[in-house]
Amino acid sequence: MGLNLDSMKNMQKPEFNDGQKKLIKIGVIAIVALVAVILVVVIFSAVVGSKVSDQQLQNIMIKAAKQYIEDNPDKMPDEIFGVHEITLSNLVTGGYMKEITKLKGKDTSCTGSVFTYFNNGNYSYSAKLKNCDSEDASVTLADKIKEEDNIVEQGNGLYYYPERNVYVYRGEYVDNYINFAGQLWRIMRIDENGNIRMIQDESGMLGQWDNRYNVDRKANIGINYFEGTESSRIKDSIISYYNDEENFSSLDKSVMIPTEYCVGSRADVDYDKTGVIECTTKSELMGIGGPNVSELLEISLDVNCNSTLSKSCANYNYLAHLKTKGFWTLTPTSANTYQAYAINTGLIASSNASTVKKISVVAVINGNVKYKEGTGTIDKPYQIEIIG
Repeated sequence: MGLNLDSMKNMQKPEFNDGQKKLIKIGVIAIVALVAVILVVVIFSAVVGSKVSDQQLQNIMIKAAKQYIEDNPDKMPDEIFGVHEITLSNLVTGGYMKEITKLKGKDTSCTGSVFTYFNNGNYSYSAKLKNCDSEDASVTLADKIKEEDNIVEQGNGLYYYPERNVYVYRGEYVDNYINFAGQLWRIMRIDENGNIRMIQDESGMLGQWDNRYNVDRKANIGINYFEGTESSRIKDSIISYYNDEENFSSLDKSVMIPTEYCVGSRADVDYDKTGVIECTTKSELMGIGGPNVSELLEISLDVNCNSTLSKSCANYNYLAHLKTKGFWTLTPTSANTYQAYAINTGLIASSNASTVKKISVVAVINGNVKYKEGTGTIDKPYQIEIIG
């Protein structure tokens, strides 16, 4: 039989004794407390989860900068190559990213910029942060190389010359290896503009300095003018090497600095080691170039290395131990019109321009590129990060 309405009304409500009532009350309080704890955890997790890491912030900045440039091409410089800085305030004000306090927390003092590297239509990006969580998030290659522990005043290592504001690696055993464009290079110096000048450790390119007809010699022995009515053959080879995409990608080129290379002639009895003599004549802007004689002279730690005539220049000199044995410099001799200087295991000697030798190219890259890893040793060469 089912229950009718009257019988349901006559049913007694359950009664609880004081002990049961106390247990029920404690249970309710526990449930409310548990719910409160869960809510606090959820809210805290949401707040903490919204705080991005420095690496995530850099990625956000770079993505925003790309869109900023796409929308505002008129705000980019007219130059063919260089670096353009886009500040965080530009990106936030323009609505390209959230305010930094919403990404890093309201108490942050983190600031930064995105640097756009460009070279003849090749672009890459690097985000630099200040006063953020990680001091290592924005270390540049130049900063890493110039760390105090790397600077020396004697022996092998990196020397600083304040009168020229340049850093020069000198000696035989120096940790100046760097991976770039899929090749191993040796960093030669940080120039007065903070850019990194480096030379290939091993070259696969062979070529003549020049093979044009020389009226003085009445033979196709070459003319030792790098520039001229017609370019020298070594210049043609260097330009072709640079333009070959198998050697340098568009990303590589974005951080490479077109440079006027020193191509002036010098005599065997010239003693300058600073490049003043060679730099009296310079090439047009070139994506890559070659070494000059003064660079080898300065690298040697031997006090007797003071001219091209000194065999002591092979001592305490890492250029004497490159994997490339025998390679051209861009320095002609001033003694005639058909010879230029070459380097072979550290020894400098003039050779007929028509002689076939290796061509170890020199490249200059922006010192503000992001340092990734490495200590400069041959086993752990410097690595950089280029983001396109």
